[in-house]
Amino acid sequence: FYALHVKFFGGKIKSKANIILDDFNQSFVKYFKLRSKIVLILSLVYLSAFIIMDMPGVLILTIIIAILSYIPYLQYFALIPLSVSCIVLSVENDQSFLLLFGVVLGVFILASILEEAILTPWIMEKNIGMNPVIMILALRVWSYLFGLKGLLIGIPMTSLIIIYTKRYFLPAYQKVVLNEN
Repeated sequence: FYALHVKFFGGKIKSKANIILDDFNQSFVKYFKLRSKIVLILSLVYLSAFIIMDMPGVLILTIIIAILSYIPYLQYFALIPLSVSCIVLSVENDQSFLLLFGVVLGVFILASILEEAILTPWIMEKNIGMNPVIMILALRVWSYLFGLKGLLIGIPMTSLIIIYTKRYFLPAYQKVVLNEN
């Protein structure tokens, strides 16, 4: 894509296109790189817990959870196949299904607390500069507007809007309203 961009854009358009590509890189690509770090750490938590429990289909379940974790809070859909695994494990080992499923729910609660209280503020806010409250509000607004796709693009789009607001509208606002030069 970058080769086509260099070939067809030149001069003033080239600089505008570079600015747009840099903004895209800053918001979308950076967000998904940072989200991948969080997903990797949480996947290790899930994987280690399921290995300790000797859960059938550990690797497949962890991959499903990791894929679903790219959209915040969607990993809870993995509780459906995990309940089936708990049933299989309870029948094989003559253990209580409720105890096994309670441990799985505990792992999900622990991972959620780890994500919300430690990982998201530490990794995302530090690198994106967006308050977690704004992130949650952005997810709510974008999911309302675009559904499931909005959950995926919500934070990067909000970051892009913040970048453009700071770059183009805030200086004009300061110039007009605050009468600054």
